Amino acid sequence: MSNNYLTEDDFEFQADNSALKEKAENIVNFTSSLLLDVSDKDMELVDNVEEVFELLKESIFANSDTVLKSKLLGFSDDERLKLDEVQRILLDKWKEFGLTEGFFHRYFQVQRKLLKAELTETQKEQLELLLQILNEQKTLVIAFNVMAGKDSPVMLDIADYM
Repeated sequence: MSNNYLTEDDFEFQADNSALKEKAENIVNFTSSLLLDVSDKDMELVDNVEEVFELLKESIFANSDTVLKSKLLGFSDDERLKLDEVQRILLDKWKEFGLTEGFFHRYFQVQRKLLKAELTETQKEQLELLLQILNEQKTLVIAFNVMAGKDSPVMLDIADYM
């Protein structure tokens, strides 16, 4: 999966979020129209995979927070190595969903920046739009993987949105 849909500039502060709003609207519309063609049975499977993914996301984000704070918390070198090993295992599981490590870093950074209290309205809007787009990309990849795993897979053209 590439990050061609979102550019480096999208993650830099923008005085105007109109281009990002348009991207978010486009990918939401694309995802919605694509999922309309998915059977109820397959949509249930997509939802189930997304639930499992959310559990993994919570775990890897929590571990990432601990890794980042481990030095401040006084963890020993051995404890930090164990945390790093857990992070590698979680990242391997993340990749099993068809998502890259780069995608993880973007997703994590956006979610954690949203927790900051000192954001301006424009910054908050930008981060919310980025998160919306990242969530749509995640859904597209999961839907693609579910459909590709079927006996007679349906080809989903998601390249423009990744």
